[in-house]
Amino acid sequence: HIGESLLPQSVPMLKRLGVLPEVEKIGILKYGAELVSYRRGRSQMFHFAKAFDESQPYAFEVKRAEFDDILAKNAIAKGVRFHEGINALRVEFRPGQTSLIHAEDRQGSPCIWEARFVVDASGRDTFLSGQLGGKHRSKKHGSAAVFGHFEGVTRLTGMDEGNITAGWLDDGWCWLIPFKDGTMRVGIVCHPDYIKSRRTSLDQFLLDTLRQSPPIAKRMEQARPLTPTYAAANFSYRRESMTGEAYLMIGDAFAFIDPVFSSGVHLAINSGTIGAEVVDAFLRGAADYPAR
Repeated sequence: HIGESLLPQSVPMLKRLGVLPEVEKIGILKYGAELVSYRRGRSQMFHFAKAFDESQPYAFEVKRAEFDDILAKNAIAKGVRFHEGINALRVEFRPGQTSLIHAEDRQGSPCIWEARFVVDASGRDTFLSGQLGGKHRSKKHGSAAVFGHFEGVTRLTGMDEGNITAGWLDDGWCWLIPFKDGTMRVGIVCHPDYIKSRRTSLDQFLLDTLRQSPPIAKRMEQARPLTPTYAAANFSYRRESMTGEAYLMIGDAFAFIDPVFSSGVHLAINSGTIGAEVVDAFLRGAADYPAR
């Protein structure tokens, strides 16, 4: 899943959640980002320690399956009732009353949950937008992505080993995200028209596009794929409103931006943090709920 490169300002929120020690076990330290410009024949490393806010000099690169599992188990340990294998179908909003979530289990048997407040954290599935409408794809920014996991990709050295690399291409840009186990996520973000020009397999298309940047191509010389190559089209979208009577959309369930420098996970964690305060204010009947 896209969203493996975390941002420094997410780290304090992970600490607040109590999951930072677990994330440190699975993640590789990321002290900055490297930008590669083959046109100018040089690269530039930007370290977080030299940012405008120097208080958080590092972040992590993580595999999302492991990272998400840590967050889920942390929620369960703190009292959340977690149901796996349940497919939500629709929410029945009843003004002035509780809402009913209609769902089915793995066997297809129907089930219903009653909720005082509904939070849509469905990510790019945009569950409530699919039901309620109002989701608009960006006409100005319609990038598509192609990506996969590899082994054998040349890594940066020293303290920069865990840094993300972003490279400029003729038809877009690419990213290389290193993981603690020595593997790497490699992907490209390009205009949909370029993606549509593909005449080879998706695997070959990714490798051919990366060759547009000689420095990136050199790092990929010994690369071997570990996963299928995936594609995700027309990234950017948003909805006009992220809230309504007794419901809230957080993270990508509301909006998604091109994944430049990992904004998605940070916005999801941050909106989840703020959203928790919204739900708490609603359940307490607090006067500041509308403002929140």
